[in-house]
Amino acid sequence: LHSDIVITSQLEITAVAGFLSNSITIDGNGFEVSFDDVGSTHTVNYSVSSSLILRLINLTIKRFNGTGTHYALSSNSDLNMNNCYLYSNNGGALLCFSTNSDLGNSVLESDGNINTFTTGNVTKVTHFNAISNGSGVSVNNFGEVSSFICENTSTGIAYFGDGDSLGYDFEAYSNSGICVSTNYKVINFKATSVSGIAVYSIAGGYFSDFHAETGNNISVQNFLGYIYNGVCINNSASACLYTVRSYEFDNVFCKNEGSGYGLDVFNNTTHTNYFNKVTAISVGGI
Repeated sequence: LHSDIVITSQLEITAVAGFLSNSITIDGNGFEVSFDDVGSTHTVNYSVSSSLILRLINLTIKRFNGTGTHYALSSNSDLNMNNCYLYSNNGGALLCFSTNSDLGNSVLESDGNINTFTTGNVTKVTHFNAISNGSGVSVNNFGEVSSFICENTSTGIAYFGDGDSLGYDFEAYSNSGICVSTNYKVINFKATSVSGIAVYSIAGGYFSDFHAETGNNISVQNFLGYIYNGVCINNSASACLYTVRSYEFDNVFCKNEGSGYGLDVFNNTTHTNYFNKVTAISVGGI
């Protein structure tokens, strides 16, 4: 690009099998493409029938005032980005159905109740920063994501893992919403919340090599799950780690700086919990 571009309809980038290159490159040169419309279309829709990589460099893509579920960028193929910024004030920043994408530490940001970044169930995406300033989830993961930072500055969830998802090597931050929520796997991560639950699982969940910390709330709430090599910290009348009918806890440290339990284990049916090298401390209580 050689200047900012304001478009009046969705920008379609399409290609079919037989394309001579394995990629399409757009160098934004620091400029932006923006789309302001009350409909539910995206700013840019990348739809290809072959495995063409879309390479975006130094580009800003913005979407304003849409309705329904819409994104600044929607892609059904691999992305390779560097120094890009995707933003939507009323929708999501990125919808990605790719097999292997590297976003080059680009920033994805949105306001409102639409999830900032949503992946498909076979998607692998790495190296990005996602920010939600509303009730929408910052990272809504159905596939595999790694090496990223996500944040929800408002009431929503920072990271949500659905289905057989995997998240690893990341940092998550939330304000009053849940920081990390999943029923599958998260590994090698940091979850920090101001006043929300730091780590949450309602039906299973595998948490390994993590640091979870919050203020006046439960640090880790786990149902029917597995927790390994974790540090859980809070300052609350609520328990630091609260678990219901979970299976294994190995090398877990729980510290409540407030008056609540360090560890609260609840079994409402006949159930066996396995604990190994578990430390529970309550500074002002039991």
